[in-house]
Amino acid sequence: MRARQEKLKLFILLSQAFGLLITLLCSFIGALYIFDGEWLFAFPISIVFVVSMYYLVVFFCKEKENRRKKGYPPIFYYLFGVYAIMSIILSFLVLHFYNVEINEKAEIQSNGMKKVEGIDLIYKTYDQQYDNFLTNLEADINAKVTTYINYPEKRIFISNTLNTSPYNLDNAFLNTIINSNSPTDEVSINMGYRRREFLKTKNNTLTQNKSNTIDSFDEFIAEQKNIIDGWDRFSIGKSLSDLDKRITEDYTALNDYLMKRTANNYKIGVETQNYLGETLMNKPFDLAAKHFGPMTLIVLVFFQILILLPYFLTRGKIFG
Repeated sequence: MRARQEKLKLFILLSQAFGLLITLLCSFIGALYIFDGEWLFAFPISIVFVVSMYYLVVFFCKEKENRRKKGYPPIFYYLFGVYAIMSIILSFLVLHFYNVEINEKAEIQSNGMKKVEGIDLIYKTYDQQYDNFLTNLEADINAKVTTYINYPEKRIFISNTLNTSPYNLDNAFLNTIINSNSPTDEVSINMGYRRREFLKTKNNTLTQNKSNTIDSFDEFIAEQKNIIDGWDRFSIGKSLSDLDKRITEDYTALNDYLMKRTANNYKIGVETQNYLGETLMNKPFDLAAKHFGPMTLIVLVFFQILILLPYFLTRGKIFG
């Protein structure tokens, strides 16, 4: 008899440990999805609630074992009310984990890859546009310098033109070009300076507000694809949030700089709204409503049984 009781207690202990582990893992990841991968919010919520529920279930089990003939004391029912509230919150986190993992994962990945495609297009279009600008500008400056040298009567007009945007050549540098043995080489050197400025703006935009410097745009894109396609649960929420922010903010920063440096003749021209599709990963209410059905109830009931299993298995006193 005693051996059977010890086995029952061991089974109760193992079932409780299993239930709490599953609850902690699912609620933590579910909270990560809701809070865009922010550990500082997700971890305290899940750990505090799970630990609290553990002690509450232990209390319920002890009360069941020591139940008096007149029933449970009032504190039992008060704490059970607290348990019910906490259970609802944890059930919601677990349900969100289930909906994301089972029902919405493929769509989230599809929308996520679309976002990567959008930010990739923005940066590559920026590269293409400033490259076109510099190529045409170099040819234009060389043509004007040739005219300046060969037609003295047009020098004042050409000089004034080259002083303005987008040429931005002051008279001192223009004299350097004119007096050079190879004016085209001087112009080419100047284009090299400008190209570095465009690249610097690109790199500064890419690494803005980042604690870790991003060395390569291609590596950044590859990393985002790996996070989304490989379903990195601890990073995907933050990745999707950052991509949405970049599609709007990085586009504005790069496009404004490009238009300013090219006298509004070149722009990126990407329709950013086409790449800002909603994923519902951080919208648990909308996601729950979208996938509400019999499986929702099954998941919630299974979760409650898993948590309260030690209480159900505990042998209480029987009266009458």
